[in-house]
Amino acid sequence: MNEDQYLTFQLKGKGYGLPIHVVREIIGYETPDIVPMMPEWMKGIINLRGHGVPVIDLAIRFYNSETTITNHSCIVIFNAGTAEDEKLMGLIVDSVSEVILFSNEMIEAPPETGTGQKADFLVGVGKLENKFYLLLNIRTTLEYVSKMDLSETLESIEEMSAK
Repeated sequence: MNEDQYLTFQLKGKGYGLPIHVVREIIGYETPDIVPMMPEWMKGIINLRGHGVPVIDLAIRFYNSETTITNHSCIVIFNAGTAEDEKLMGLIVDSVSEVILFSNEMIEAPPETGTGQKADFLVGVGKLENKFYLLLNIRTTLEYVSKMDLSETLESIEEMSAK
């Protein structure tokens, strides 16, 4: 039986999960510095111990509205690159819930969209008791979110933060 751990969080009142192996840390919400000419979902950059980290708001892409910032809002810092070439990014979430160990039996295949295609940005739908969690495949989620080359966006932000 395969098991994977996911950091679970809320986004627009829905449960989501991010593979724990890509999560680097969770910080309290801070307003990102706006970077001109970036897409709407790229909220800006934050200073994380001297490094500029781009921050995205998936709610804009998934729900066509920004995440409502509250006292429970956080930024989940995760690796959008590889183990050898780490590219840190931040994800604005309503709140972080817990780390859950999902076995294969607890994960259903991603649902089909109305077009007959699978929702490729999901690993699957995790079920725990009476709750469902949309388990994100971070690579395909970022491809889905981005209409431009994400690596170019990250490089331009890294260059700006180095100045």
